Amino acid sequence: MCRVASFALALILYLFAALQSALPALAEDTRPQTVPQTVPQTVPQTVPQMVPVPDWVDYLPEITTLSGLGSGEDDGLRHLLRDVQFAWPDGQRQIWERQVIEITTPEGAVEAGVQIFSYFTTNEDLALTGVSLWRDGEERQLAGTPQLVMESFNASEDPAQGDQQRFVLLNVFELRPGDVLDFSVLRRSVSGLPELEREAVAQLGFEGRVTLARAVVNWPEGWALSYPPLPDSVTRISGPRPGGGTRHEFQSFDAPPMMPVELVPAWVDEFTTLRLSAGPDWGHIVTALAPHYTADWPLGAWEARLDALRPEEGGALSTREIAAALRMVQSEISDSGAPFVAGQGMMTPPALVVEKSAGAPSEKALLLRTLLRRLGFEADVALSGYDYGRALDRLPPSMMFLDKPLVRVQLEGRVWWLDPSAMPQEARLEAASPPDFGFALPLTAGTLVPEAMNTDPAAIWATDVKESWRITPAGLFLDVVSEHRGEAADDLRYRNSEYGIEEISSELHSYYQIVFPGMVMIREPDFTDEPLNNVVMLHERYFLSSAALREGGLLVGFPVAAEDFAADLPQGGAVQLKAVPRKFPMIGLSPGQYRHRTEVTGRFGLLQPPQAVTLDNAAFRYALQGSAPGPGRLVVEWDFLARATDIALADLPQVLDDAQIVNETTWFTYDLD
Repeated sequence: MCRVASFALALILYLFAALQSALPALAEDTRPQTVPQTVPQTVPQTVPQMVPVPDWVDYLPEITTLSGLGSGEDDGLRHLLRDVQFAWPDGQRQIWERQVIEITTPEGAVEAGVQIFSYFTTNEDLALTGVSLWRDGEERQLAGTPQLVMESFNASEDPAQGDQQRFVLLNVFELRPGDVLDFSVLRRSVSGLPELEREAVAQLGFEGRVTLARAVVNWPEGWALSYPPLPDSVTRISGPRPGGGTRHEFQSFDAPPMMPVELVPAWVDEFTTLRLSAGPDWGHIVTALAPHYTADWPLGAWEARLDALRPEEGGALSTREIAAALRMVQSEISDSGAPFVAGQGMMTPPALVVEKSAGAPSEKALLLRTLLRRLGFEADVALSGYDYGRALDRLPPSMMFLDKPLVRVQLEGRVWWLDPSAMPQEARLEAASPPDFGFALPLTAGTLVPEAMNTDPAAIWATDVKESWRITPAGLFLDVVSEHRGEAADDLRYRNSEYGIEEISSELHSYYQIVFPGMVMIREPDFTDEPLNNVVMLHERYFLSSAALREGGLLVGFPVAAEDFAADLPQGGAVQLKAVPRKFPMIGLSPGQYRHRTEVTGRFGLLQPPQAVTLDNAAFRYALQGSAPGPGRLVVEWDFLARATDIALADLPQVLDDAQIVNETTWFTYDLD
């Protein structure tokens, strides 16, 4: 049990819009007389048009002959075909997708009758290439009939977000068991950086059974080719294409359903995914971005503010100037809500971002990078990923993994990672909570691989709780002093400013009342904030009457406890792995340092402190020690460091066994009567 619920969830929701920010940009140190400016493209909100199937598509006719082949298992639907094909006419990527679904139950008819497609108008357009229904051996074209209704709508009604993300709803009415629905769509790139779309991603394994899943990639001549190995269940056929290039076809026939596994990191491929790209390293992504952002952009109205950011005359650059520039961007430039579109390559210049006081996360990163460069720092935009950042060193090069823009700044041999889209931070740089995504790809010439961020878990989140319990004839007095640093301080500071100390008091009070019914909070906690050092201190005071203490039987079973630091890991230790074998890594714990000290004094005899425990594994480090300096005094101390890492399969037995020990040694009871 945690004393104060983390507001990390609120922060995640706050940052979720940043998952769809525009692509970060790159700038050089030189300032040209004119700066190229680009304007994002938009597409009017209309129902997608119907276009013919492209000539380059390998269309499988008579696909209904797959009915009855393979396994007969279904859940109201049988997916006869899932087909994805790629080509790059005139250098722009096109993706054609087709599904053929056989309906076996009325419930399946309802499910199949609603199909939803999403796309970004700044990155691609979407057109329908066919919708037909097979019934009683005959094919009926549905386009233009009352049986088919298409609707198009935006992801947001906010005009500031423009017309970027679009959903297309395909409704097919009057379906019934025995029908086969056959539909296909074409996605055509309109990106300003087609070089970044030299990749093909196609899923070949699914939760439900698919009779035939295939991906056809028409790879242009002269492009490098790289992709991770696929399981033996996927067959590959390759050969030359007319006019040049190579055709690669990947097929999976009647593959069994793949049920999702709990606590699997997002970067793990649970469903057999083809990830084909144009290079063995990340250099082509950096190379593609760099030419488009080679200017040290003007800052507009912020030009006049540069002098105020500089150190005093004769002073050396320091982290003070970095923190001030970061705070300017975080607090004065709001999130415009513009989505992240892989390969977009179009963004608002910094001067216009300053003028609007709003920008996408990538635009804020470019603005901060420009500020720092103009001040004399070595700073660059870097790309990481919310879900994939920790595995960029193991994933194939792809823009789809890069949805989080950061800034890397170097000073006196030390690297600092900055998140200009994070909530405003008032702390000095050394005390501020750093971004923690594992790896990031600096957009600097010659970069071939992502760089490890090497963030100290204790800098991200740290709590130190000291409980002093005094048992007197009048009752139980509890004094709690807790120190919060990093995001733990940010959380409490945010809650205090938004909701006041009353809500924090209520939650803290409830924590103790669960075990000590009748516990009274003597007064609201003292809330002491040191924003510059990013430290929040809480001082709580409680009282439980002697009568309530005895009525609750707490003297004969007095709890001495800390939160179960490893509670987010499955209980049962390695025994559970034997009962439910696992083949994927497991999500690790949220990084942080947790210390808890409990001291109990009163009129009781000499107690036996808990036996010392020391654990150290791939996921965490844990230490427990206790002492009884004399009659009427007991001290127990816990120290837990959660490492920011996913847990490899080979490490799981030890980690889960150790987590079970943590669970069993964070709660003790004593007879104090």
